[in-house]
Amino acid sequence: MKKFFPDVILVILLIVLTLYAWRLLPQTILRTDAFLFMFENIQKQYWSQQYALTAIQVGKALLAPILAKLFGPTISLYLWFELGVILLIDVLFYLLVRTVTRSRILAFSASLIASVNYFGTWDTYGTHCYCFFLERVINVPFMIISFLFLHLFLTTGKNIQYGLSLILYVVGIGLGHVELLLTPAFALYPFWWFVFKSNNRNLRRGIFIGASFLLLSTAIVAAQQLSYGGWGPKWTLPEFLLNPQKYNYVRAMALQLVFWSDYAPLVSYFSTSAAFVRFSAQLAIKSLPYVFLLYPIVFLILFTRLPKFRALLVTCLTAVTIIFFLNAYVKLPEIIIADSNRYLYFPTFFLSIFWAIALWYFFLQHKGLRLYLGIILLVIYYFASVTLLENIMRRTFVWNRPTKALYSYIVEKRNSLSPNTLVVVKSPEFAGQEGSFFTQVIGRNEVTYTTDSTVYHDWKEQVPKYDHVIRLRFDKACSCVIETRIK
Repeated sequence: MKKFFPDVILVILLIVLTLYAWRLLPQTILRTDAFLFMFENIQKQYWSQQYALTAIQVGKALLAPILAKLFGPTISLYLWFELGVILLIDVLFYLLVRTVTRSRILAFSASLIASVNYFGTWDTYGTHCYCFFLERVINVPFMIISFLFLHLFLTTGKNIQYGLSLILYVVGIGLGHVELLLTPAFALYPFWWFVFKSNNRNLRRGIFIGASFLLLSTAIVAAQQLSYGGWGPKWTLPEFLLNPQKYNYVRAMALQLVFWSDYAPLVSYFSTSAAFVRFSAQLAIKSLPYVFLLYPIVFLILFTRLPKFRALLVTCLTAVTIIFFLNAYVKLPEIIIADSNRYLYFPTFFLSIFWAIALWYFFLQHKGLRLYLGIILLVIYYFASVTLLENIMRRTFVWNRPTKALYSYIVEKRNSLSPNTLVVVKSPEFAGQEGSFFTQVIGRNEVTYTTDSTVYHDWKEQVPKYDHVIRLRFDKACSCVIETRIK
């Protein structure tokens, strides 16, 4: 037990620091499509399709109704659950890096860097997207554990570990499909392992092991066409690859790296929300030469001086490069965003390992001044990241204040409403999905909630069916909800 006591302390510290960084997340809210797969009609529609298990929405279709039953109308509970998933990912990532590198300091540094990186996490963990709020992260634990078993198999040669890795890989990708972007890491790590780590350089075995993951990904993509055919970019992969000038994907790949790495110009601004104004493609382009000078130099130093980490370093390099290329291929216009970007989420894990190794090599493995300097750099990174996260979450508080007030009012007043009541809530603060959510979880077949938006239907046509009709709107003058009885 004493052997693992330092790990327990570091994991507790990691949890505390991550909780502090994301402490405002449960105070945000869910909007629109975040509720979508909680609806009974959507569930029936989804599971009635012939190849439902091959679709890209399996994970959220399974999880959403369970959460709706557990948490009901209490939005903060959904977000606390998400925060729990984030902590689970961070702890599993610590365990993975700890196992692969055999270094507690490396594991802690990499996990901390990944857990609070604004550019790589906010657009994924934040609740502002057009999707079910957990659909991009709920499968990540399966992928991390799968990679852990892959590493253990390469180390011990036990086939049971290889089998578990394959099973978890299929589960992780099958539930969400976005995890397909992690395929390069699984396909390449066994090859680089036999190139750099194994005494028996059986490259064919490394290629075979990696190819098994690649074939599984290919099979999942092929099966996806049964339920979601026609999805994908307008251009083919060969056309895209052979026309770099037309699609400019080299620039797109380079900018992704710069966007993730560009902390330097933010340090002097990170105490205010004005930092967000300074994110721009123009600034990133100016930073390109410095970033592309920094990464090769650091990589070559680490590769030369740290033979034991060569397989891991080259895997990180090649995996990030291919993921950046795939990001450009699939979503070319959407990745050129000088801000947090969900397409930077998976590269965050590999880039965090890279910089954790660099931080350890140059600073944290030493004593005295260099050690203290390394700790200071990690602390500055942490607080800069935390401030960026706080700023954006506090900005969402302002945007969502009317909606949050309406949610609270709806829940508070539910028991005072008579049966056969229609509650019409002003848009855009309250949309159709919100109406369906509250009707299902607290309406109890007695009260119907809807929006006054006529995009999907006209609420006025429903009025004759109800004995009571109420309108709700948020009034900025009094910062309160105004209730008007129509019928």
